[in-house]
Amino acid sequence: MNFPGIPVLGILAFITYILTAGSLSRIAVKEGIDDVNWFAWIPFLNIILVLMIVKRPMWNIIFLAVPVINVIFMYSIYNSLSVRGGKRGCLTPVLLILPVIGIFTWLSLARDYPERGGGFREQFDDEPSMFQ
Repeated sequence: MNFPGIPVLGILAFITYILTAGSLSRIAVKEGIDDVNWFAWIPFLNIILVLMIVKRPMWNIIFLAVPVINVIFMYSIYNSLSVRGGKRGCLTPVLLILPVIGIFTWLSLARDYPERGGGFREQFDDEPSMFQ
């Protein structure tokens, strides 16, 4: 059976991925984590990058393996990202639940995210990291 909408959905998913990863990479650079901003382009590593941006410990990634807890955990992470970016926390459901509409939220976060600087090593000197 031929479904003509599948290529359109594939193109829409690809555009969503490119804009979201590009926005996350730009947020990482503005946060001063520019030595690992390429993590935004690799599916599992982008979650690690978000954890670095919101300054959560790396062991928190274990919560993603627990079925119901993972949704609550990602909501909390995206809420922290929105608040650190100077946005209200009410944008969090848009980032998490509506990825196509969330593109505009990611682009807005990347544009308005405050410059923090400091670099990756300086921000995490006080806590052990998997990259040291």
